[in-house]
Parts: sequence; C-alpha cells; structure tokens
Amino acid sequence: MTGISAEREYVREGKISKMVIIELTDDSGKCECALFGDYVDGLNKKMGKSSYGLPIVV
Repeated sequence: MTGISAEREYVREGKISKMVIIELTDDSGKCECALFGDYVDGLNKKMGKSSYGLPIVV
C-alpha cells in the first residue's frame, strides 16, 4: 500500500457511509481501490495497531 486518502462520509439511501481510497503499487504500476463502510473501519483498526507506517499487502 503506497497511499491512502482522507476518510470521507457519504449519505446513501438515508444512511451515512464512510469511504477511503487506497493505492496499491507493484512493479507493473498502481491501482486505486475504494473501500466503504465496515471495510474502512477494519482498515482503520489495523492501521491504528501499526507503528511502521502503511501496511504491506502481499
């Protein structure tokens, strides 16, 4: 993981949903991926435990 956007909130069907965009990079290039809802919460939980910066995705 080489980047992460600021967390945003959207209203969809009357519910507030969180969203972040993460950037994944390898030798062939980069890919941006949007995470929503519980996936944002899960990423935040994992990031909070890491003191090494952005996690490495294998």
